[in-house]
Amino acid sequence: MRGDARLSLYRVKQVGTRLVTDTGVDFDESGYSRFKHGDGVMAARYGRALAARLLAAVPDFAKPDDRIVIASAPYKYLPTASHALALGVRRVLNAALTGSGRRPAEIGALRMSRVDSANYARLGTASRGDLLSRANLHVDAAEFTGRHVVLVDDARITGLAEAAATELVTAAGARSVTALYVVRIAGSFCPDIEDRMNHAFVRDLQSLLRVYRSGRFVLNIRTVKFLLGWPDRDELDRFFRRLTAAELSEIHTAARRTGPDFTRCYAESLRRLRVALLRTAAEGGGPPGSVPGRGVVRGGSCA
Repeated sequence: MRGDARLSLYRVKQVGTRLVTDTGVDFDESGYSRFKHGDGVMAARYGRALAARLLAAVPDFAKPDDRIVIASAPYKYLPTASHALALGVRRVLNAALTGSGRRPAEIGALRMSRVDSANYARLGTASRGDLLSRANLHVDAAEFTGRHVVLVDDARITGLAEAAATELVTAAGARSVTALYVVRIAGSFCPDIEDRMNHAFVRDLQSLLRVYRSGRFVLNIRTVKFLLGWPDRDELDRFFRRLTAAELSEIHTAARRTGPDFTRCYAESLRRLRVALLRTAAEGGGPPGSVPGRGVVRGGSCA
């Protein structure tokens, strides 16, 4: 791999009320929305496609002695869906690399110190830049020095996050940076498009529950923000009653470890969550027919 590159699965533009790809077909907003809220099947599908896109674009991706590290967007404790993408890319990429005698790629971490309740997708360019500057992004330089870095994220909207991540790993000694995206938005920046894509399927707690009960659900920070920020407390209580004690505990732990700035934003929702957790645990774990709690997959972004 030589130099820096940027690759994506879809380049999308708005045509009237439609979001259309370069091939002229409508972008699958519903599938993307599910992926953004934890649908592991969609994440694996995108990850496989991104790895194939990379290998097709750069057939001689790495020499035998090259060291590659894959990183999703910055995170503190709980990722966004981008980390699931990174894991999917690594699985396919490593099959190709090790099959031809080259070093397998590793996973690296871009870190942030502060996470708040902001919905990044609804922010303008200046507000996004301010949020990134206050997040205190950092890395362990040993993970990136001398490496070829593959940055994996779900969408490129303004390019601010890519620029910040590239600057971070370059300062840490990265040899080159390749950015992979599911989707790139063409034309002038419009935050409404990103928010529209994120919520094309997950519009309410009932649709979120359908994703939550999908076969390969992975909790992420977007899902936690959406859930804890839901304004109707009665609906939130009903949602909590559908979860097992393990699932409720997973959400509670994720919010607490994201930090005090984060938990202060959701004090009442977390109080209700604790009540539901105590009640469900006392009742034996959860309502009939509920599924076991899924483990957190760490290493994504807060966005």
